[in-house]
Amino acid sequence: MRQREIPRNLGLYSLAVAAVVGGGGCSFNQGTARLIVPDVHSEVILAVDAMASADSAEVGTDSVACGPLDNLLRINHIQMLGTHNSYHVEKPGALFKAWRYSHDPLPIQLNNQGVRSFEFDLHHKTKDLPISVEHVQDHDNGTLCPTLGECLQQLKTWSDANPCHHPLLVTLECKDDIETSHVADNMKQFEAEVLAVWPKERLVRPDDLRGQAATLAEGLTQTQWPTLQHSRGKLMLILYDKEALFSKYLALHAGLKDAVAFVFGSVGDANTGAVLLDEPTDAKIASVVKKGYIVRTFPEPTSAQSKAAVESGAHIVSTDYPVERKRLPGFSLQIPGGMPSRCNPVTAPVQCTAAAINAGVGTVK
Repeated sequence: MRQREIPRNLGLYSLAVAAVVGGGGCSFNQGTARLIVPDVHSEVILAVDAMASADSAEVGTDSVACGPLDNLLRINHIQMLGTHNSYHVEKPGALFKAWRYSHDPLPIQLNNQGVRSFEFDLHHKTKDLPISVEHVQDHDNGTLCPTLGECLQQLKTWSDANPCHHPLLVTLECKDDIETSHVADNMKQFEAEVLAVWPKERLVRPDDLRGQAATLAEGLTQTQWPTLQHSRGKLMLILYDKEALFSKYLALHAGLKDAVAFVFGSVGDANTGAVLLDEPTDAKIASVVKKGYIVRTFPEPTSAQSKAAVESGAHIVSTDYPVERKRLPGFSLQIPGGMPSRCNPVTAPVQCTAAAINAGVGTVK
């Protein structure tokens, strides 16, 4: 991912957790350094028993009813918080300022910080070793989980204990472009390592979006994304297209049929279900979201960028700051009105509530 430099003129600007029930539009108060963005559906009165259904969920089934709107709400009706380089641990003597931070362990991100989307950087060093997770080999290699399998297992352990969670979205970037061996050339190994932890029935896969349609693009309007009833307790993987990965993955799985992961692609491409739009002020985000694509955005750590990101309708709002950090005091990013995720402000039906999306899991501790 691109490196971030903290703006010198940040001053008091920050984004803190703030939710207002009812009321007008968004407002930013510089004096208190809080962004106030009410839940867009908070005026809808809906009786939701968010916790009562948790005991009825069955891990590994294709139909998990945890909330009263699970047969209505779909994956693309959600907006969730993601962490950038979710595995990252600061290495002593880090060469660059942008490398001087550490994320909390994945279970803490899930339980205490409201994170529901994760990003792992992948390296394929040799065919004799598992795919590793780190930022820059040798130079910035501090990590919470040294291998892809270990990272996925930590998420699955949490998922097994919280089977009502809405799908976790994991983005995967191959950072081995300067190495002699590439993940893109070893996609069978990649899939084997995924399936060794997460079985197919616990994944949201391209086949689930395609359904009976001919392509993923047609599936966006014909099949549509799975409902929460058919996707709770699951994981969805999205790969970055680097080192010609998309074309090589298509050579292995024509049309991504039977593939375990999606790949970030372009609007209108027959094999694309997810689009990367990291500039949150890009006016295209809302229109792309309306077309059914899953969109990820990555705001700079400023109030204006963060406000634009949560208002854009992007499904994943990624950050290095799910909590305040010493290198940028007073700043953190959470999904306003989320419990921890919320109804997508662009796509969610009027009946949607944050409680319905997070049914069976509850609020952040």
